[in-house]
Amino acid sequence: MKRVLIITYYWPPSGGSGVQRWLKFSKYLPKYGWQPVIYTPENPHFNLKDESLLADVVSEAEIIKYPIWEPYRYYERIFQYGDENSGNIGILPKKDKKSLSRTFVNWVRGTFFIPDPRVFWVKPSVKFLSKYLQDHPVDVIITTGPPHSMHLIGLKLKEKFNISWLADFRDPWSQLDILQEFDLSKSSKSKHEQLERSVLQNATKVLMVNEGGKRELEKVAQRPVEVITNGFDQDDFRSLEKPQQEKFMVSHFGLLNDFRNPEILWEVLEQLCQENPQFDSKLDLRLGGAIAGDIKKQILDYPHLSGKVTFYKYLEHDQVIRTYCDSYVLLLPLNKTSLGKIFMTGKIFEYLAVGKPILAFGLEESDAGQLIKQTCAGEIVSFDDKDKLKEIISSWFRDFPNNPINPLKQEIRKFTRDNLTKELVDLLEEMLEAKS
Repeated sequence: MKRVLIITYYWPPSGGSGVQRWLKFSKYLPKYGWQPVIYTPENPHFNLKDESLLADVVSEAEIIKYPIWEPYRYYERIFQYGDENSGNIGILPKKDKKSLSRTFVNWVRGTFFIPDPRVFWVKPSVKFLSKYLQDHPVDVIITTGPPHSMHLIGLKLKEKFNISWLADFRDPWSQLDILQEFDLSKSSKSKHEQLERSVLQNATKVLMVNEGGKRELEKVAQRPVEVITNGFDQDDFRSLEKPQQEKFMVSHFGLLNDFRNPEILWEVLEQLCQENPQFDSKLDLRLGGAIAGDIKKQILDYPHLSGKVTFYKYLEHDQVIRTYCDSYVLLLPLNKTSLGKIFMTGKIFEYLAVGKPILAFGLEESDAGQLIKQTCAGEIVSFDDKDKLKEIISSWFRDFPNNPINPLKQEIRKFTRDNLTKELVDLLEEMLEAKS
């Protein structure tokens, strides 16, 4: 087998969306003659743990771990930083809601931890992997970010060993909208841009998860960027049965903060409960993951809706998949910022695999909106089009419990993790051929 070193911060038992992409690639790589060698922290600081994902770590994978020091654990002790009311670990509330200590923490984060607080792992990792690679050579190195510090490890190793290097971007870097939360100075922003350019210009190939992100990266890199999307693993769905729909279940599991809050949805659901007793008796709203405290309060302030909603802190991935299958409508709120146009959350592909109606919020011309239209998998509405939203939900409820959509299975099949890994292998082989 050829060997590929994959440098990733997120690896089981870490949970959340960051782990899925390269866990699934590594699962199918041996099928195509490549052995995955995973380099990941021995003691990462993550709040989401998902033991169920360990089942996808294949026996062919070699796992290498090295200790990491990162300041987040000290932030939490001193400032209670990253609590559930922030909406996400590492993202603070709106500026008008920050305490003085939180403002200080944000400033420290934006000024000293560039590109991110995992930057302290770069130097020891380069030293450790340099020794490892001398005795255990690999054919290709892959780094995946965020955290984008992983790319800095790849950059140093490329300089030392001249190994083919693929830099994979799951999210933008200098253009990421949450950077504005860190009150970046001009010099800090310039440092981000300088590091990003260095990675983009020196990587053998650059990879992005969607076309919109590719276009933005190409503006910075001034070179072609490849695209391999996220996808879904057919194995995750094989043993699941589609239940009888007794409730009009609307669900979302993941980050729900001020950037993504579909406020008109809560208002429309409340109105429909007031106007239609049957809807009121059937509605079941399930929300899980990192949910901002003010959004929870907003929902609970509606008298009808407060009795229909169930909040979950976190569900393991297999439980989330099961809940998708139990649902009738799957919510997909995109970012309200400029990132929303190119944002392509990984859960959209698992939504496609389930075949339930997707209700997305954002721009119709966004990458996610175009994918939903291309696959006939649901509807996308703007964050302020209350009339259209009410019409869609009312129409779907009239069809309940029959599925109101007929997604194009042939279009969806190309997003299986197996097919996407074959695309990755073709890219890796191309990199080796170019080097020889």
